[in-house]
Amino acid sequence: MLPVFLLVSIVVLAGSTSAQSCLGRPNGSFVADPARCSFYATCANGVATRFQCPAGFHFNQAAQMCDYPSKASCLKCPPGGFKNVAVEGACRAFVQCFLGVATDRECPEGLLFDAGLGQCNLENKVQC
Repeated sequence: MLPVFLLVSIVVLAGSTSAQSCLGRPNGSFVADPARCSFYATCANGVATRFQCPAGFHFNQAAQMCDYPSKASCLKCPPGGFKNVAVEGACRAFVQCFLGVATDRECPEGLLFDAGLGQCNLENKVQC
């Protein structure tokens, strides 16, 4: 019974955080989830209803829509160096960060992005 209670508590807490972000916002406005780039809430009468962008997309607060991760400004690239970052929910997509600039990339057919290696790898070597 305790695990069910904890699960319900987590869901309620997550919902209340989104609801607080809708206080004072106009009906029909969208609010980005501060913890997960692909989630957002729509506001109606101060109440938030959570949604998730399609796989491979992040919520773009400025444009008020789901968008490519490099345009959504949720993913923060390090200011220097080079790094490939997995896109949650999209096995072939990743974001390439170079000197603080994000660029959307996709692994070629037959390959998936391997977050552990930070590069594309054979499908049978990647758990997605």
